[in-house]
Amino acid sequence: MELRGRWLYKICRWYSPKGQDQGKNVLMDANLIWSAVLSIVMGAFGFFMREKLAQVKDIGEDIKRVERLLNITREEVARDYVTQAEIQRITDHIDQRFNRLEAKIDQLIQAGK
Repeated sequence: MELRGRWLYKICRWYSPKGQDQGKNVLMDANLIWSAVLSIVMGAFGFFMREKLAQVKDIGEDIKRVERLLNITREEVARDYVTQAEIQRITDHIDQRFNRLEAKIDQLIQAGK
């Protein structure tokens, strides 16, 4: 494997002690440096992913909390407020009562004349 001309070869050659077998040391040093670089990159990637997954988990918990609050609000609205149909039914019932009262008042006025 020819490493001449590559930046890693130059770094390893500079780092290697002089007077030893340069070819073997350069390859071992290149593997060592490459392993260190990969370890640092993978460590940084792992740290980044752990942080992002923690944020996703927090967002998921917030969504569940908002869904519970929304369900509670729906229950309160259904309990505290009436629908248009109920209002119409109550209004019709009151109108019928007033119509019957008006009829009775009219009968009393007719009987009193």
